[in-house]
Amino acid sequence: MSNTGIGHPNTLDLVTQGETEIFLVLVEERALSIDDASALQDKLNNYLEYILDGHLLHIYPAAQGKAAHIRIDLYASPAPFVLEFVQRYREAVAQYGVRVDLAINGSAVP
Repeated sequence: MSNTGIGHPNTLDLVTQGETEIFLVLVEERALSIDDASALQDKLNNYLEYILDGHLLHIYPAAQGKAAHIRIDLYASPAPFVLEFVQRYREAVAQYGVRVDLAINGSAVP
């Protein structure tokens, strides 16, 4: 059993870095339903806090000067409500300068 996904809200599933960006990646293998929205929000909020409170730079000093973003990698198609929730979450956190990307089965979702 994996220690990733919304069942582990206090765990960073994956962190990836490029030259100008760093991504905190949420990896979820099962199909999310409306019942999972609260757990998804908790995990995303933890990621956002990790970025905003400076903890990210403490653990990953190489992230200094890089744009920090959240990426949600889903490996099963979620319920339509989950897609709507992610869109609203994207809009809400944009005010902090944090982009939220979504991919389903490896394909980016605009």
